[in-house]
This record gives sequence, structure tokens and C-alpha cells, in this order.
Amino acid sequence: MTPIPCLCVGVGTPKADWPVAVSLAELGELATTAGLTVMGYVSQARNAPNRLSYVGSGKLALIRDMIAEQDIAVVICDDELTPNQQRHLENTLQVKILDRTSLVLDIFSQRARTKEAHIQIELAQLRYLQPRLRRMWTHLSRLGGGIGTRGPGETQLEVDRRQIGMRIETLKKMLAKVRVSRDSQRKRRLATGGLTVALMGYTNAGKSTLHHTLTESNVYQENALFATLDPTTRLVKSPLADDILVTDTVGFIRKLPHQLIDAFRSTLEEMMYADIILHIVDCSNPYWRDLMTTAYRVLDHLNITLPQEIVVFNKIDLAPDPVLTRHACKDVSTLFISATDPNSRDRIVQAILQKRPHTNQQMVYRIPYNRMRLYDMIHRNGQVVSVEHTPEAIILTCVIDAVIGAQLMAELHAPLD
Repeated sequence: MTPIPCLCVGVGTPKADWPVAVSLAELGELATTAGLTVMGYVSQARNAPNRLSYVGSGKLALIRDMIAEQDIAVVICDDELTPNQQRHLENTLQVKILDRTSLVLDIFSQRARTKEAHIQIELAQLRYLQPRLRRMWTHLSRLGGGIGTRGPGETQLEVDRRQIGMRIETLKKMLAKVRVSRDSQRKRRLATGGLTVALMGYTNAGKSTLHHTLTESNVYQENALFATLDPTTRLVKSPLADDILVTDTVGFIRKLPHQLIDAFRSTLEEMMYADIILHIVDCSNPYWRDLMTTAYRVLDHLNITLPQEIVVFNKIDLAPDPVLTRHACKDVSTLFISATDPNSRDRIVQAILQKRPHTNQQMVYRIPYNRMRLYDMIHRNGQVVSVEHTPEAIILTCVIDAVIGAQLMAELHAPLD
């Protein structure tokens, strides 16, 4: 496939959360994820984007020259364009114009795997298209019209509006049915009595990699934005606990299209029903605080209240100054890990178990005779049901607090001093 050259254009305003250069760099990553080749970046500082051309006339002339010199086929703007802006830029530059919203929608469309994701994305695309229909048919509406008549463009516009409206209603009904199925699956998981954990965080923070580390499952992983979209639930593979279910969810991003936020509501609501949230943060990113804020804003938009939360700072091996990062977060209960390090798994599991509500459960332990202090620990903290002596160990059945039981299991698997 021949690479499609593109140009990324952004406007930096005084109210922006991030510098325009940082936002454009992320836009370039999105473009690369979509299969485009970024040939350059153009930015402009303004109080607000130009209402007609997004950028000023001088920058527009510069963009036109770059298109001619580098054979640019696509120009991507870092904000959602109005229909007027998009039409004016296409007429002026004579190339395909995309905005951040349409680019993200395209990436989601490419990477969706499940039926639910396809429905959600089509719904978001149609909602994005609805207000742009009028401009698409303006040139035809001029062919006729008047009292008692309809121009062919206006007729086509009404037909398209009606068809899109009908399709949106159909997709809503389909999504409602899928949501019922998801609720049934969730209830079955909750009925097992296991501990449910959901991963959340900014896209490319390492959620899927951590999910793989915790569960040893074949979850798709890639160092790219929105590498995975569909929520995946797997059982944690750890000797410390055998009843923890971990769900990976879609990542967040700045300027996430509101159409997508609303469409993925049912997916993101997985976090509401989890016992514990692992908020994964890329601490190698100097704007990690803003990444966290972005995630919380999306949840606020959906009126989702988080249960217990553990902030997991990932990619600590890539952080420019881990000491400063730790100092900045010393007032927050956090973990500092690298998701690619298998040793991180037990540390996270132990943190999860410490957050777990204290409940008694029946456990069976095989205690070697050289670890009799654990036998005494069980007698002090639990209720012994039965004891069986074998030549190598004592097999002890007891009812004990789940957290203490997990600590015992960890010590049983730990090497002797």
C-alpha cells in the first residue's frame, strides 16, 4: 500500500491545556496509527481558531506552498472543524481535509473487532455526519426551488437526513440489545464471587501490556494509540490469588470526540461495576498529570463514579527522573512499575488484595515442616477446620480472612532466607 502523505496543522490558544507542539505531536501519532505518513507540522498562536479558515491567511498560504512542494494529499487539523471551515479549506487547498474527530473515528473503525464496537463506531460516525449534510448538498439545492417546489438537492438532503436518522435509531436498538447481553455476562462474573478489577487510563499508557502481564493472555499489544478498543476480561495468573478478574477498557485521549464518549458509554461503565480500578499512567510522559485529568473529565461527562482506585505509574524505566516523579506523587497511594517486568505482577496483586474488602473464606494450605511459623499464624488469625499430617507437610483446612490468606499464600511461595 502506497503511503499517503499528510500535513498536521494546529492552533495554540491561551486557554489550551497543552502546548500546541505537544498536541500536534500526538496528532502525528494518530495519523501514523491511521496509516498516513506525516510530512510536516504547521502551528499558529491565536486567541481562537479563525472561524472560516481555522488558521490565518499567512499560514494558509504557507500550507498551500507545502502541499505543492511535498505532494501532500491530506491536511489534518488538530481541532474539530465546523462544516464551514472544512468546506472553505477544501475549496482553498484542493486536498482532503480531516479534523481530529474524523481521524479518531477512522482509527476506531479500522481497529474495531467485536460487533458491539462496530455498532458504537458507526453510531458515532453518523452523529458526526449529521450536521455536515447541509454543506454536502448545497451545490445541488441551487438548481431549483421556490414556493410549492423542492430543488433536487434539498430533496436528496431530506432523504439522507431521514435515512441517517432511521439508521441511528436502529443502531441504538442494536446497542441496547448488546448492552443487555453485556449486563448478563457481568452478572455471571459477579455471581462467581471473585474480585473484579478494571484497567483505565490514557491511550498507550500500557494497559494492554499490563493486562497481558497479569493474566498471561494473548491480548493484542502494540506501541500505538488505540491499539485495542474492545474490553477483554481474563483471570489473573498468580499464586497469590486465583479469583481476580481483570478487564481492559478503551483508552482516553484529549479532545476525544463526544460522539465516541457517548457511544462507548456501555463499555466504559465496566469500571462502575468493578471492585477496584487500576488507573494506569505513563510516568515517562512529562504531562502525566494532564493525562490523568483527561481520564477523570471523560468519566465526569458520563457521570461515572469510580470505586476504589489504585494509581499505577507505568514505564518507570523510561521516566526522565523517577525520583522527582515519586516525590511529586508521595501524597497519593501509588505503585511505580514497568508493565513489561514480570515481577510487577505480584506487587500489583498484593496491592489489589490490600484494597479488597475483608471477607472470610475457606482455604487449604500445604505447610512444609520448615515453615511452622505459618501454622501458628493460621491458628492465631483463622479458624482451623481440619488438619492432616503427611511425611512432607501439614495439610490444613481453615476459614481465614481473604487478605491474610493471600499473605500466607505469598509467604508459602517465597524462598526461604
